[in-house]
Amino acid sequence: MDIQSAFKKDFRAFRIIWWSMLASVLVYAFIVELLKIQHAPFKGFSPFPEMHLLKYALLAMSVLSIGIIAILRTILLRDLGNKPFGKALEKLKLAHLITWAICEAPAIYGLVLFLVGGFYEEFYMLLTLSLILLAIYRPQYTRWEELLADKG
Repeated sequence: MDIQSAFKKDFRAFRIIWWSMLASVLVYAFIVELLKIQHAPFKGFSPFPEMHLLKYALLAMSVLSIGIIAILRTILLRDLGNKPFGKALEKLKLAHLITWAICEAPAIYGLVLFLVGGFYEEFYMLLTLSLILLAIYRPQYTRWEELLADKG
């Protein structure tokens, strides 16, 4: 298999991974709605007096994830031009996997807030942040080509 066809195959696989992560975030919304209906009025499975501390901590971590993505992508994608094609492609794939995991984190934090304390508005706010981040960092073939230019 030549380099170009291997590259296309890897890109297609990563596009499937991205769609899967996007779908998983949407499954969280389905779970939230199902629990809201089945346990109305849903106040959480285990609310505790200091829930506001957990809420603010997870909201802060969600906002920080934006900066963490930027820093990690800068570090991971820094020296792609100085690496052989195979190593550069592996770094690019690693950068995307890490980025998408961090993009999904706010939705997971929102799901935790909902399950523990019934915070459905916060869930949808964090779900929206995850969807925006996933849209921003979606796999783009031309961008991958630019990052790996002159490697193959």
